[in-house]
Amino acid sequence: MSATARPQGRRDAPAPDDDQHEAARLAFEDAERRLYADSASSPRAGGWWRSWGRAHAGRRPAGLPTVYGGPTLAFARDWAPSYAEPREPTVSEPRVRTTVLLVWGRVHALGRSTRSTALLTILAIGAAAAIASSLAPPARAAATPPPLKAGISDQKHQVFADQRLRGLGLGYARRSVAWDALRYGYQRREIDAWMQATRGAGMEPLFTFARSRGSKRRHKPPSPGQLRRQFRRFRQRYPDVRTYSSWNEANHCGTGTCRRPALVAAYYRVIRRNCKGCTVLAADLNDHPNPVPWVRKFRRALGREPSLWGYHNYIDANRLKSTLTRRLLRAVKGQIWLTEVGGLIARRNGSKQPMPQGRARAARATRYIFDGLARVSPRISRVYLYHWSATTRRDSWDSAFIAPGGQPRPSLAVFEEVLRERGTLRK
Repeated sequence: MSATARPQGRRDAPAPDDDQHEAARLAFEDAERRLYADSASSPRAGGWWRSWGRAHAGRRPAGLPTVYGGPTLAFARDWAPSYAEPREPTVSEPRVRTTVLLVWGRVHALGRSTRSTALLTILAIGAAAAIASSLAPPARAAATPPPLKAGISDQKHQVFADQRLRGLGLGYARRSVAWDALRYGYQRREIDAWMQATRGAGMEPLFTFARSRGSKRRHKPPSPGQLRRQFRRFRQRYPDVRTYSSWNEANHCGTGTCRRPALVAAYYRVIRRNCKGCTVLAADLNDHPNPVPWVRKFRRALGREPSLWGYHNYIDANRLKSTLTRRLLRAVKGQIWLTEVGGLIARRNGSKQPMPQGRARAARATRYIFDGLARVSPRISRVYLYHWSATTRRDSWDSAFIAPGGQPRPSLAVFEEVLRERGTLRK
């Protein structure tokens, strides 16, 4: 194919009152003449362009926005006799076309040799595609994800009488309970009082089973049969509870199940079989150590993909990052509830895991939980902040909104602001 006998393709006529567009078109034509002149003078270059043209005749690169009557690779319009399907013109399209043509003309004006021209052509293609993507009208927004639901996680029943908590309009409350709690009178009384308080506050309860508080059973997880007997007693005593998690921080070795994901999978089956129609979380996972290997073993033991997980991502929240949360999202397909998370004030539990803390940092972390972590994926559909009030100034873990003396901390003001922006998040 000679420089003068090249395929003719349809072109959009420049707007008669758009001098910049016309100038760009002329620059484009000049660049084309230089390109074909180089191709004609060099058999190697000419063969490259001719073979490229034959190979791409009539084709439109998939996934690229359409500009200048053809694909974003504007020069391909000369090789393609048919173009994109008819469509409505967009407001930004003339600006996109002009910008692409100006880039094309300017780049080819710099090329002095066939090799440099070919290299600059490739660079121009990338620049044109990037510019067209940035200037093209935004794609139609995806379906709005379901609104994020917020709740509080706290072991103490007294907190639900606090009018500041009630005034937030939260619809959900969470508590961890020992798997054998109903064997002990004092634990039954604690749970009874907590249930009465959450009912009075109009909150839906979530119970997560955890290791025994008895000295002889503390580090020994139950067999599936033992859990079944205790769970049936629990269901009989609290029939209105319809949301459970099979085990608390199951991948953490302090709970006795970090090397026994198959055992937790058996707990999950027990709860689902004995609570028809209930919402059951596969497990509550801790962000350290890495929960992904544990999750894979759990899934193999269960034989299917659970639809819901719990996650305690304090590290991400307080480092203002989402790395660990994204890692878990890649590893599971179901929804994730952040069943424990909060801005850390202080910890005295001997942990060696570095984590920022303090009142100001906790306020920033609280904001990041909602503006950062909760927006990582629509699959993160519920958040339980831990916890409402600190008990003493020497608590082993303190991420509370209320200081031991009853004074609100800066993180509470941030939480209130988040809820005002989003509205009261009830079911």
